[in-house]
Amino acid sequence: MTTQTHAEQITHRWYMRPVFFVGDVERALRFYENQLGFKKSWHEGDGKGKVCQVNRSDCEIILCEDAGRNDKARLFVELTQEGITELRREIADAQFRAKNRGRAMTLSRSMIPTAMSCSSHCLMSKSKAVDRHKPLG
Repeated sequence: MTTQTHAEQITHRWYMRPVFFVGDVERALRFYENQLGFKKSWHEGDGKGKVCQVNRSDCEIILCEDAGRNDKARLFVELTQEGITELRREIADAQFRAKNRGRAMTLSRSMIPTAMSCSSHCLMSKSKAVDRHKPLG
């Protein structure tokens, strides 16, 4: 049996961006562009929507207007279907190993979402996302 390193075992890329909930997406966009030097990558609704993304170098941030949640954030994680399958397999393997060591783990397959959104009106479409498959670095 050959042993692979962790990096060799994982062939998919975890594509992650924070989602910041803001009270006014236009105001937040002006702040990130004018004060922090970010550039707008995309904006739903042809620039009139409630969700946009700003980038600066490798930093990508989604801004989502939701006045009821303006003090909270979320991490948007996107995986390929192969990545989701591999992650579920890794969790199942970890549960099996833990169970055999006499410890119970409470992770379940339902804890691994196949899609994430910042709210029902902020659902991301794949056509609006930046290239998730570009190599790192």
